Amino acid sequence: MGRLRIAFRQPGRVGLTVATILLFLPIGVAMISLALRSAQLGSISTYLSQTPVVPPQAALAACFVLLALALLARLIRPLCGEAPEKPTLEAIE
Repeated sequence: MGRLRIAFRQPGRVGLTVATILLFLPIGVAMISLALRSAQLGSISTYLSQTPVVPPQAALAACFVLLALALLARLIRPLCGEAPEKPTLEAIE
């Protein structure tokens, strides 16, 4: 129980982290389904170059999923007794 007290010492941070995860995870899943659907249909851009739209859509989906995973790690780290994130100066070194 001691770890839980340490982890949830700042309820505002925990609440915002959970809310952000709940926001970005469904967006990432929707972007993945959009990229898969574009791949199935063979969608290309309407410009003269006719570039396939799947690579940028897949990259955007990966960014949303990675952001949700990073926020999940930020939520789990205090339960393991670690700081949610390193201060800026320590992260550089």
